[in-house]
This record gives sequence, C-alpha cells and structure tokens, in this order.
Amino acid sequence: MLVITVCYACICFLAHSLPFMSVTMVDFITPKSISEGGHHMKTQANKILVVDDEVTAGRSIEKVLARKGFSVDVALSADDGLNKIEKELFELVLLDIMMPQVNGIELLGIIRERWPNLKVVMVTGYPSIETAVEATKLGALDYISKPFTPAELREKVDQALEEPSLGKVIPIRPVEGEVSNWDHLP
Repeated sequence: MLVITVCYACICFLAHSLPFMSVTMVDFITPKSISEGGHHMKTQANKILVVDDEVTAGRSIEKVLARKGFSVDVALSADDGLNKIEKELFELVLLDIMMPQVNGIELLGIIRERWPNLKVVMVTGYPSIETAVEATKLGALDYISKPFTPAELREKVDQALEEPSLGKVIPIRPVEGEVSNWDHLP
C-alpha cells in the first residue's frame, strides 16, 4: 500500500509540475490490466459517473450497476458532473443528452477537451440518428436509448469498459536511444 501511495504521489507531482501533460490514472490502466479472459475485472478504478437530470433515472442506473459490483456516483446536472470528474477518478461516464442549461452533447465536448481519455456512453429518452452521429463524432463510445432493460445497460457498460483506453503510459525511463526531456528529474 505504501508503494502505491508513493507512486500516486509521484504521478500527481509530475502532472502538476508538467502542465503540458494530461495525466490521469486511467492512462496507466492497460487493456491487459482491465480484462482477463475476456471478462472485465472490477478494480478500484472501476468507478462510473451517471450524469442525468432525472433523479429516478439516475438512481435506477446506479442500483443496476451497483448490484454488479461497480462504484457509481450520480450527478444531477452538467455542472455537478464536471465538479465530480475534477475531484474523482472515473473510468466511465453515462451521460444523458437532454438536460437543462448544458445538454449532454455540449458536456461531451467539454469532457473531450479536458479529459480526452475518459470513456463516455450517451443515454437518451429521445433517440435520433442525428444525435447518435454527433455524439459519436465527438468521441462517445456508444449510445443507449431509454427505456432500456438492466441487461442492456450492463451489456453497454461492459462493452465500454472493455474498450482499450486511448491513453498512453508515460515512460518513467526513456527507451534506449530515445531522446528524453526527463533528464532533469531525479
């Protein structure tokens, strides 16, 4: 546990010391570390954020995924969702499209700018080809229409979590022959 704490402290230091780098803990999860034998492994990083202005819908999604062993947090607005993402590590965001003030498509754009490696699945009660295409172009992994069954939700979440991360592992030591800007670090 001490080693993990020290490593995490080093990563945080590097992330704050080198502002040109976007570092998240998701960047350090490799496809091999998140899947074993084709099944998704639930680790401490398997936290899911549900952003939906409908309290009942958000809580229902939370219950279905919590029964499967996921740690789930619910945000009732785009602002609340952004605040939670800034403070905690999430592996996946389930994002409702139709919300007041900032809709899900706009929020997806903000998430892509700030956290390009964060996985997002869009959720909507008003499905259309246009919004599905727009969400996909902005980087959403998938799209699920309300109402859906618990089995359909679990399947979409499993598929999203099995997608390889877009992040790259930051090498601690450069590969032999590679030029490095890390020489000034101890």
